[in-house]
Amino acid sequence: MSATNILSPQLPIKGIKFRQNSGWKTLSLSKVSNDYKPISDYGVVGDQKTCALVGLDSSIDWFCVPRFDSPSVFGAILDIRRGGRVRILPDGKQDEFEVIQYYEEQTNILVTEFKNEAGHLKVTDFMPCFEVDKVTVAHGEIQRRVASFLESGDLAIWDTDSPQTTMRFDKI
Repeated sequence: MSATNILSPQLPIKGIKFRQNSGWKTLSLSKVSNDYKPISDYGVVGDQKTCALVGLDSSIDWFCVPRFDSPSVFGAILDIRRGGRVRILPDGKQDEFEVIQYYEEQTNILVTEFKNEAGHLKVTDFMPCFEVDKVTVAHGEIQRRVASFLESGDLAIWDTDSPQTTMRFDKI
């Protein structure tokens, strides 16, 4: 029994255009908390059975699990106040921060990076998907990896169903 990772198929594929990195953008906490995002501000991660839309603010605003036709777990893309979402942002004293979002080369692994006066934060999202003996194995599971290069070590975690909470990560 051999397993093959199908997150990074052989690329390039003729006729397919991949998202181009457009450089760092400036966002504000007040804007990302209260405004709907344009569809161009989303990246997609998926496992061939379902997918999630991840905004420039690292917010998962759409996710149906375990399949595309399942009810949504997060639906803020449709209703920003009641739809539900989860996001990780750097916690800082200023309203503005810089952000860039891109896919790791030739993969469906989405990286969102933040910079502000507190430091640098990197959020990596992907959905594991493997092939074992020509059978696709996917569980509708989103993996989020966070690398913090923040001076204070504080991250702000927001969702629409609970007040702001802060997680603390010790530097390694």
